[in-house]
Amino acid sequence: FKVPHKKMRVVYNGIDTEAFRPVEGVQKEKNRLIVVANTSDRKKGVLYLLRAVRDLRRDMDVKLTIVDRGRPDNEYTPALAERCGLNGSVEFTGRISTDELARQYCRAEVAVVPSLYEGFGLPAAEAMSCGIPVVSTTAGALGEVVDEKSGILVPAGDHNAIAEAVRRLLLDEGLRRSMGQAGRERVLKMFSWEEAARKTLDVYREVM
Repeated sequence: FKVPHKKMRVVYNGIDTEAFRPVEGVQKEKNRLIVVANTSDRKKGVLYLLRAVRDLRRDMDVKLTIVDRGRPDNEYTPALAERCGLNGSVEFTGRISTDELARQYCRAEVAVVPSLYEGFGLPAAEAMSCGIPVVSTTAGALGEVVDEKSGILVPAGDHNAIAEAVRRLLLDEGLRRSMGQAGRERVLKMFSWEEAARKTLDVYREVM
């Protein structure tokens, strides 16, 4: 829109860091991945994640939780999972509460955001707030949400890169732990509602 950068101010979306937090008593499930998306939207890139899971399962017992509707409301993603030979390896939660979503994040070892485009990337920030390492594409704004300390960034539409990044995290507990902690700290610093409010007030003060 030909607006000079010097006239722009960015205020990021806020994350409820009390709702999305490490949940005590939730046990990690070995090699469990999670994706949170309207997966029938092709821009969410679930096709590439399912292909990555298919490749990983050749030598790892990887399981995937999809926080989205399954059949009969969503025929697209279950059909893709079947085509990739993932029957029994993929579960759909359907619509769930915020509390249950936080528990699902904490149950997983790695969160994946395979989107081809994102205006922000709430699932990435929510996972980070729960202390979960993220494998994310660089599509849209995701590279501003996830950094190299909190996750692994890969090119959009590259299932091989997704598989390689997920494998690296699943095989390295120390890396998962350090990235999870860094992600929580990044959200508290940059993406809390308190930070969003403070930056909004700063903009008002600047223009008054």
